[in-house]
Amino acid sequence: MAATWKGTQASVAAQKLRPRTLLNQMFPLVYPFFSLLLIAQMAETKRLMDTLMGCVIFVAVGLRVLVIQGRLIRAQERLQFEATHDALTGLSNRRAVLEHLEKELDRHRRTGAPVGLIMADADHFKKINDVHGHGVGDEVLREIARRMKGGLRSYDSAGRYGGEEFLIVLPSCDAQNTYAGAERLRESVAEQPVSSSAGPVAMTMSMGFIAATGCMQDSDSLTLLRLVDEALYRAKKNGRNRVEGAFLWGSEPEKESESELTSHRDV
Repeated sequence: MAATWKGTQASVAAQKLRPRTLLNQMFPLVYPFFSLLLIAQMAETKRLMDTLMGCVIFVAVGLRVLVIQGRLIRAQERLQFEATHDALTGLSNRRAVLEHLEKELDRHRRTGAPVGLIMADADHFKKINDVHGHGVGDEVLREIARRMKGGLRSYDSAGRYGGEEFLIVLPSCDAQNTYAGAERLRESVAEQPVSSSAGPVAMTMSMGFIAATGCMQDSDSLTLLRLVDEALYRAKKNGRNRVEGAFLWGSEPEKESESELTSHRDV
């Protein structure tokens, strides 16, 4: 809820900034023209001191414009970051990671390059909030996000999908590589307790994964999300701290039955 509130605040701030943004963008275009016109008029009347003063003012105000423009660019970058990232974890927010998934699926349809998708959920996270408080829960989520980012390539995308659930998009990864990536992420969280203000907190994650390959050219994001969510559900149902895969005909190397989803890759 806090992240949603901050996202709303960022949108409101962006709307308030728009008139100032327009003014700051127009001023550098208009100012040089009128300033040079004024200096030219002064020069025509041979008022040397006025002309020199005009040049000094022109340079001074021009430098001020550059400072304002720099601040404007930084403000726009900050608002852009806040609009596309989760305030708590620093990962992409739900909308941004889903947009990344759509882009990769478009590329998959054009080129046939595979796309891996992982859905991860922190095990027994409600218990951590109940026992240690939401502040410690936030610390755990931030540390999980940090370990995730450390285990991904620069062009992979990880986002907070909702609550303690995360979505990871892996471009150019088939089923085996996606499984390997999920395993690395699971191990990075489980191998060492999270250091928090309440002391070490043991943490594990359950994960479901799927890979869109050449046989799934018509697959849309909603279908993949449904399948990977079902795989995650099986991982939690079968004991947690494990990785389960969802496959359709031809998307898994062994090619199991055509309409049957299979789950395996147990930890």
